[in-house]
Amino acid sequence: MRLAILLDDRITDWDAKGEILPAYFNPAGVADHITIVGLLADKPAAATLATLTAPAEWTFISVDMGRFGLALRTLGMRPVLLRRALRSVLKGLREQKPDLIRAYGDGFAAAAAGVIGPAIGIPYVISLHATPDPVIRRQYASLRDRFWRWLLAPSVEAALRGAQRIIAVYSPILSFLSEPVRDRAVVLPNVVAAQPQAVRHENGPDGTGNNLRLLWIGRLIPGRDPTPVIEAVASRQDMLLTVVGSGPLLPIARDLAARLGIDHRVRFIPALENAQLIAELGNYEVLVLRTDYAELAKPVMEAALAGLVVVINHQPSAVLDEYRGFPVVFTDATAESYSAAFCRLADDCRWRQDLARQTYAFAREHWNPDVVARRIADIMRDATANKRDIR
Repeated sequence: MRLAILLDDRITDWDAKGEILPAYFNPAGVADHITIVGLLADKPAAATLATLTAPAEWTFISVDMGRFGLALRTLGMRPVLLRRALRSVLKGLREQKPDLIRAYGDGFAAAAAGVIGPAIGIPYVISLHATPDPVIRRQYASLRDRFWRWLLAPSVEAALRGAQRIIAVYSPILSFLSEPVRDRAVVLPNVVAAQPQAVRHENGPDGTGNNLRLLWIGRLIPGRDPTPVIEAVASRQDMLLTVVGSGPLLPIARDLAARLGIDHRVRFIPALENAQLIAELGNYEVLVLRTDYAELAKPVMEAALAGLVVVINHQPSAVLDEYRGFPVVFTDATAESYSAAFCRLADDCRWRQDLARQTYAFAREHWNPDVVARRIADIMRDATANKRDIR
């Protein structure tokens, strides 16, 4: 299969955050050639592109589709003018002759797929990686971002209706899709890396003075505020916290740890390559997160596949289908609630080890990376074999 990828992210940003996964664009080796179209000006390293597409050959096309200029040229993202604005991408993909287009996200990449696919007669699938909850977006997205999404909305909806399949990485995404789109959507988790040999069920604190090693992974942004977790760590001396991630809340988190006098027990790592992160998961007992987003975060799956106990705030995570039957430790989004969970995990070694075993077993059954990759590959093959009229 010859595959085209449409992105309105910069791969160099992923690289800077350590978020490069082997074969991320090529699940189960479904493609032998992949053309990556970056809709924002970008110049990722050849080694990075080779990792993302392995073992396929690759071609990278970068175009500078800045939002403001694009909105002006297309008079507010009108489809006819949008096709004209994308003519260089159309030309490049006609030359590459892909069998399938895969667009990532519910933004400009999706809208572009809806224009390009019908124009060159290529089926496309769209992967949705965020729950488009308008309440959350009003609370945390900038005014400029909300305006951009408003401009894109008609083109994105048309693209979703025309897609062969929709891959939603979280179950709550489905409730925000229109009925004809939802009928062609399937919920599959994001492909993640895993290193099963990192599992350690019997190590760690045993109630005799050893430390409980806690890990936070993810961006420190509004809606993912780690301050209650840091405050909880201050409640006992036998807790160590490592925070992997950067963002606008990082200085606030650092200052809080210093004010509480626990900066020697809270380590901040702004970025860590995914391979190194996976390899080091066995050094921890607990993954802890606090999030206001309805999502199954990639770090949850990666940590669970390494046998870490997962602690996360109850709302909104508890309503997700993905957490049904998962032995997660739910808390309130308060320092007191996190502290109570941490204390029990530190003091009750048998309970913690039982949770670790159950967590690992659940993760291997539901989020096995090889199985997920094969299922995504099957969907992509089916999309090329079962073309339908674009509505």
